[in-house]
Amino acid sequence: MFSPQQTERSLHYSTMRLIPPPFRGSYSTSKFAIESLADALRMELEEAGNRVALIEPGPIASRVVEHTLQAYRRNVDLERSVRRDTYRVRIAQLEAGGLQVLQAWS
Repeated sequence: MFSPQQTERSLHYSTMRLIPPPFRGSYSTSKFAIESLADALRMELEEAGNRVALIEPGPIASRVVEHTLQAYRRNVDLERSVRRDTYRVRIAQLEAGGLQVLQAWS
């Protein structure tokens, strides 16, 4: 709950919403939802003297590549997938240490 005195609120989110890569639609959608929430909160809380800001930190060091590979191995049946050729290329790129920041697939 927000207090009636003047405060500032910040929401952190990703810029991936700007260019949603294939197979990342749900992630990009969630980022648009945060932006919409911030816009609504900004309007709702302005009268009480509250400010709302969005923070877009950009790429950060993380274990996203390691976690992505673990998720592929756990959840994707490569041999039965209609996208097996695409997945094989992507996994090879990730295993080689490439694409440290997940980007649009070429």
